[in-house]
Amino acid sequence: MAFDLDPSIFISSLRRFRIAALLLCIPFAGCAYTPSEQETKVVTEMKASMRPYGLGRYLIDLPPSWGSFNTDVTFYYGSGVA
Repeated sequence: MAFDLDPSIFISSLRRFRIAALLLCIPFAGCAYTPSEQETKVVTEMKASMRPYGLGRYLIDLPPSWGSFNTDVTFYYGSGVA
């Protein structure tokens, strides 16, 4: 038993594929952003003076203007304090 394939089926599926690919690429068209000279300068200066702070088991970089904060932790749960 031979199947007669209609070539218009393949053409329409190719057309649908092209339209879907185009619609998926449209949101990424505006992602090419080039920062200005002033923005680049500010970010470079800010990144040069970052200090690492411990947050649990993670280290995060914050600018020195973030301020100092108390790193002591009060532990209540399971320590017999009611």
